[in-house]
Amino acid sequence: MSAAAVTPDRHTAGAELALVAVAAVWGLTFVMVQDAIALLPTMAFLGYRFASAGADPPALRALAHAPALAVP
Repeated sequence: MSAAAVTPDRHTAGAELALVAVAAVWGLTFVMVQDAIALLPTMAFLGYRFASAGADPPALRALAHAPALAVP
């Protein structure tokens, strides 16, 4: 194996940094969910969570001015 194959390039470093950032955000959501469950009833928290997740795709599509997907 040559030395060039072992040396990370700019894209590899960016990908690793993105992976660390995603893992950090994902890890922090555990703490936030535990705090939310302490304040709200479980079913209310789940309702808010899934309602907001369901509202996100149509809102993002409207913001992007993208046409809706055709349903066959």
